[in-house]
Amino acid sequence: MRHLTFRQLNIFATVGDHENLAAAGRILGLSAATLSDAIRDVEAALGKEMFDRSSRKMRLSADGRALLPDAKKLVREAHALTLRHRSRSVLCIGASTTVGNYILPPLLDDFALRHPQTEITVQVRNTDDVVNLVAEHAVDAAIVEGRVTDSSLDVRVWRRDSLVIIAAPDHPLARSTDPAALGEAKWILREHGSSTRRSFETAVADWPVEPCVLMTVGSNELLKAAVMRGLGLSCVAASAVAAEVRRGELDIVPLNGVSFQQTLSIVQRTNKRSSSIVEEFLDLCLAAHGPGGVEADSYSGRTLPLASEPAEPANANGGKKDPSAIASGRECNRSGRRKSDHSHLENRLPIGPFAS
Repeated sequence: MRHLTFRQLNIFATVGDHENLAAAGRILGLSAATLSDAIRDVEAALGKEMFDRSSRKMRLSADGRALLPDAKKLVREAHALTLRHRSRSVLCIGASTTVGNYILPPLLDDFALRHPQTEITVQVRNTDDVVNLVAEHAVDAAIVEGRVTDSSLDVRVWRRDSLVIIAAPDHPLARSTDPAALGEAKWILREHGSSTRRSFETAVADWPVEPCVLMTVGSNELLKAAVMRGLGLSCVAASAVAAEVRRGELDIVPLNGVSFQQTLSIVQRTNKRSSSIVEEFLDLCLAAHGPGGVEADSYSGRTLPLASEPAEPANANGGKKDPSAIASGRECNRSGRRKSDHSHLENRLPIGPFAS
């Protein structure tokens, strides 16, 4: 069984509309012989003659007149489909939780206004999961917090984001300026795989007291609600709590001399050419917030002494506590008592993920 092609239908519709091979040839840029061959193919496929060949002038037959409106409709729909998809693009990106919920929305709004024909899909998950989406070709690119170690991916620094310690306004430590007081606190943290959680664990690995991880949650909104109820402190991106701080629902703990920051990066697959629409979106992001530089040891998690204060070991053995032990809560001092002398803590500031 022979099937009609779009080319054959287009030729038939044009010739039938004008009932003249020369006129149709000028419109389509085809010779009379090519047009005649296509008409014969249409007739062979349908088993009917489309034109009356008994007269010297070209005239549609009854079967040709019946086919013409359907052929013209299909040609119009095909042209419309081509135009729709030629002007329509798809942008599929990933974002870690803080980036997707608090930083990307105004950028996406700007981009959507500039590209109204673009369909935008955003996958918001924790950093590890979003990086996996890029590696698995599930998204075109991603913007994430923290360090990306997958060597198969191309990572570009985008900007820095401040991290802050938050407390309920009536929490005993809400006005504390002494870093040593943090050893008495209970902590509510994001889930494993979250860059904010990883940055916190890296920084506190050098503390001489073990933070008590009271609760692990999978969203910033639940985390903020728990902190508002006075259940403990938390460490989050400043952008995630800006509204609550303005409304007086949360306070930022004003620790003396301590600056917490983490790096936000654009992640793409190495050696894969992105579509023009993806590059336009990333260019918009870079124009709005970056790019910025990162010092060589920005992920080292080292500590440095203030001024001329000599560096001291993190514990009696000169080693660091295991971040995984802190993360799992195995070392959590539930009584809130100090487990070691930390009078020197205020003279040792974390750098790396929590540094300016």
